Amino acid sequence: MVFAFSFSSILNILIFLVILCITISIHELGHLTFAKHFNVYCYEYSIGFGKAIYTNKKGETHFCIRLIPLGGFVRMAGEEGLEDGEELLDNNDKPLSKKRIFANIKNGPKIMILAAGGIFNMILAYVCFFFVLVFNGVAITNEPVVKVINNHALANQIQEELVDSENHLLDKVPSSIYIRNIEVNYSTGDTGDYKVIENWDDLANLLNGSQKFAKEGVSRELIITFSKSKKDKNIYDVTLKSGSIKDEKSEQEKYLFENIGINYVIKKYNVLEAIPQTYKFMFTYFVEVCKAFGRLFTGHTEQLSGLVGIYKTVDETARTGAGAIGMIYIAGAISFSLGFFNLMPIPALDGGRIVFVLIESLTRKKVNPKIEGWIHTVGFILLFGLMIVINIRDIIKLF
Repeated sequence: MVFAFSFSSILNILIFLVILCITISIHELGHLTFAKHFNVYCYEYSIGFGKAIYTNKKGETHFCIRLIPLGGFVRMAGEEGLEDGEELLDNNDKPLSKKRIFANIKNGPKIMILAAGGIFNMILAYVCFFFVLVFNGVAITNEPVVKVINNHALANQIQEELVDSENHLLDKVPSSIYIRNIEVNYSTGDTGDYKVIENWDDLANLLNGSQKFAKEGVSRELIITFSKSKKDKNIYDVTLKSGSIKDEKSEQEKYLFENIGINYVIKKYNVLEAIPQTYKFMFTYFVEVCKAFGRLFTGHTEQLSGLVGIYKTVDETARTGAGAIGMIYIAGAISFSLGFFNLMPIPALDGGRIVFVLIESLTRKKVNPKIEGWIHTVGFILLFGLMIVINIRDIIKLF
């Protein structure tokens, strides 16, 4: 069992690195493609950081694979600005034409080159989500319905509640109920609190974490206010406590939140239907990412993930048997998030550099390269610090 666990973990790490390398490669390919289109000289297209383990020096641009596969870059001539009278050389130590230097081209092409990485990531995300909609479909639910079949603890409580209220026995426990409200009471020792479930993600996170709650000795209660259907005006409520009980038939422990799930309908689309539906899906995804990004400014980083959090998602998806489609969805989500985040007007990112180009366009004056460089450096330090905090949080969650 130890060997199997180790082998699957190594395999999932490799899958994670492949997904990461693909999304980064596409991002940098966007920059390279548009730079070449506008005749900007590119010294190097590199995947990874650190020491180069492979370099192809054919042509004017060197293609490199570096030791640490956690990033990438395209090094363009004059990308960091030029000092007055400074002359740049190409990879063969020959003087470069001023027309081929990034700092000297028009602002329109500059913006397109800087934005191209994020745009290519969005294109990759579209392709990935398109495949998901065609071959797997998406979960659709218009009504808050929760499955209760196979969860005897909850089903019995529902039956008792309905019997008490209607004064007669049910021939069959309903396989699903229409949710009016859900609350979670939870306590650890002397302290207590509660949380109202506001969306399906909150409920999914609660149910998926039920085993962890039981192991940690955290007492939680799922309080469900429900009716038998949307049209039913009679309101009932039941309480389901977290923890575990021993199943009489299997003699195994079962967690009381097991076998409760949202009653989704999976909708698949044919190739023609999926073309516009993927745009709709991406817009919905865009709204959710915007909400998560907005929460960052209020100090809420729960929905942000670093490399550790992304790997955990890949690992959990692999263990659920989601297969290739599950990994394609994750690749699309990572690519979308990478493109979105890079286009934000934050110093050190592509979006932040686009802001400086726009300032130059409006003022018709070049921004001092040293001042811009310092602003990007400070932005990079702050972003790096944020990523360290997020990754430490994700590592703590692993244990």
